[in-house]
Amino acid sequence: MRQLAVDSEGSAGRFHAVDGQDTADPATGGGAVDAATTSGQPSPAEKSDAWLIGRARELLALIQVSSADDQRAIVREMTALLAESQRRGDPRTTGQLLRYSAICHMLTPGQLATADSMLDELLALSRRHGLLVQMADTHALRASVTLLSGVDD
Repeated sequence: MRQLAVDSEGSAGRFHAVDGQDTADPATGGGAVDAATTSGQPSPAEKSDAWLIGRARELLALIQVSSADDQRAIVREMTALLAESQRRGDPRTTGQLLRYSAICHMLTPGQLATADSMLDELLALSRRHGLLVQMADTHALRASVTLLSGVDD
């Protein structure tokens, strides 16, 4: 996958590919997020937990300014990061990746039901490992899903 990161100097509308190539802001119609890994880039299995979390945060920022097609590509990459985190087994990292993944699904058209099942998984993980802050955050996200689905009080 061609990995994108926001310009470190904060240039509006510019993203830089990790492989060194510039790409236009996906919100303006330029530069799509690819779904295949760039050759020569280490796989997520070769990266640290901190890298997984950092990349997930980058993707969360990107998905908010991306087209629907780019959002689906971002969700695919986020799913791969989540699978790697679950394979490693650290509950805090997995919880954070589940949270970021659920939010990405909430923001992607047609993915709201998937977000709800991820929140169920996050709530179970939080209870099992006593992660109280993540548990509270899960309840807040569940309220957001309810509002996004059109249910009002």
